[in-house]
Amino acid sequence: MKAVIKIFLLVIAIMNFAPVLAQEVMIATNISYADYAVASVAAAKRGAALFFVSENKIPNETLEAINSINPERIYIIGGPAVVSENIENELSKICEVIRIWGMTRYGTGSEVAKYFWPEGSEKVIIIWDKPDSRVVDINTSLTIIKASEIAAAEEIPLLLIPRNHLSSEVEDALKALNASYAEIYGDVGSQVFKELNALGIEYEIVSGSSTELVKKLEEKEEELIKSKATPLIVAAIGNWQDSLASRASPHGVSILISSESEIPKAVEKVKNMTQTRNISKILVTGKPELARKIYGALINASVNDTVPVYLVSGKHYLIAKKIFEKVRERLMKIRENFKERLEKIEGNLTKVKEKIRKRCEYWNIKANESVEAINTSEAKARYSLIVELYNSCVDAVENNQTLRAIRYLVEMKHEVRKLRWENRFIAKSIFESEIEKEREDASLIREKEKNRLIKYLKIGKCKALVEKLRKAIDERNFDEIREIKIEIAKNCAPTKRIPLVMNHRSNIAPRGR
Repeated sequence: MKAVIKIFLLVIAIMNFAPVLAQEVMIATNISYADYAVASVAAAKRGAALFFVSENKIPNETLEAINSINPERIYIIGGPAVVSENIENELSKICEVIRIWGMTRYGTGSEVAKYFWPEGSEKVIIIWDKPDSRVVDINTSLTIIKASEIAAAEEIPLLLIPRNHLSSEVEDALKALNASYAEIYGDVGSQVFKELNALGIEYEIVSGSSTELVKKLEEKEEELIKSKATPLIVAAIGNWQDSLASRASPHGVSILISSESEIPKAVEKVKNMTQTRNISKILVTGKPELARKIYGALINASVNDTVPVYLVSGKHYLIAKKIFEKVRERLMKIRENFKERLEKIEGNLTKVKEKIRKRCEYWNIKANESVEAINTSEAKARYSLIVELYNSCVDAVENNQTLRAIRYLVEMKHEVRKLRWENRFIAKSIFESEIEKEREDASLIREKEKNRLIKYLKIGKCKALVEKLRKAIDERNFDEIREIKIEIAKNCAPTKRIPLVMNHRSNIAPRGR
C-alpha cells in the first residue's frame, strides 16, 4: 500500500511542474445550478474552461472539448453525490484531477472561495439559496446566475448561505478570506446581519423578490462593464440549464428571454448595450426554436453590422462547448494575466504558511477520528495516504511553497470527506456533524461544540484547554479553535485505536501549482 501511495504522490508532483500557462478545466454537475455557478466565478478568475457533466456520465461534447484543450489539470466542483467517482476516474486518465467540495452546496461554495482566493478578498458577494435538492426553482436559480456574473466581473468570491443564517463553514470562509465588506443579495433573516456584525464585516443589502432582484442585478452589471470588452449572451430559457450554460463565458453578461413576446424589448436592450457598452460579441443560446427567433430578430435589426452575432443553441452541454470555442482566445488572455498575478500572490502567501500547516495538522486529526469511528481495514489503509499528504503539506510549508501546501491540504480534505461520505451509515454522527457545520445556524453549532467539551473537564490537565477553546469558539477565532483542538487531541483524547501520526517525514516531492 505504501509503495502505491508514493507512486500516486510522485506522479502528482511531477505533473505539477508543467508550465503554469497550461490550460485548466472546471466541470460541475448538470443536475443542479449551485456548483456550476460558483465554479463559473473561479473559472473566470483563472481563465479555465467550464463544462457540464451528468451525475454518472461525461457527455461526448464535453469530452471532445476537454481533449481538444489537452489540459494540465481538471477541477471537479462538487461531491460524489452529484459527480460520481467513475467520472473522476475517467478524467484522471487525461490529466491530474482535483475535486473541491463540501457535503452541501454551502460547503462547496465555501471551499471554492478558500481555494481559489488564497490571497484573500476584502469584498464578497453573499446570496441565499435553497438547501440541496434535485427539484430546481428556476427563479432562485436565475438570481444565483446573475450574482455569479457580478462576482466574476469583480473577481470576488460568491458565497451561498441558507436564507436565515450563516453556517460555521461560511463564517470560517469569511475569516479565511479576511473579508471586510459583503454585498448581500435577497431578503435574508436578521441572524445573518447579527453574525456579520460579530465578524466585523460591513454590508450592503440588495433586496426584493426574485424578479426584482434579477432586474436590479442587471442594472448593476451594466454599470460594471462600461469600459471592459464583454461578451453578451442572449439566452432563450426553456429551463434553468439554458440560463446556466451562459456562465461558460468568462466575464460574460446575459439577457434572459423566456417567451417570444419578450424579443422586441430584448432587441432594443441589445442595441442600446452595443452603443453604450464595449460588447465584443453576441452569443444567442438556449432553447433552439426560441433562440432562432431571437437570432433572426437581431439580424433583422442590423445588430450584426457593429457586433458579431452567433447562434449557439442546443442542449446545455453542447452550448457550453460552443461558447468555449467562441471565447477560447479570451480565456488564454485571462490565463496570461493570471500567471503574472500568481507570482505576486505566492510571494504574499508566505505570511500565512504557518496557518496552512496548522490546517493540515487539524485535518490529520479529523482523519484519525474518522478512521477510529469507522474502524475498517480499508479506512486504516486510507489513513496511510492521508498521513503522506499531511507530511507533504508540512514539507511544502517548510520549503516556502505555500501554494503547494494548499494543494495538499485540499487533497487531505477530499480524502477525509470521501471517507466520511462512503461510510456515512457506519459513522453516522461524524457525517451528520459535518453537514450541520455547513448548513445549520452557526450560533447553534457553537453551543453544541461547547457542550461536547464537557467530557474533557474530568481530565485535570485539560480544563485550561477547554476553557480556552470555549472562549475561541465564542470569539469565532477559527485558527485558534483548530490549534486548541489539535492540543486536545494530542493530550486529552482517550487512547487511540489508530496511532496518531504527526511528525513523520516523507521523501515525496511536494506538488507544484
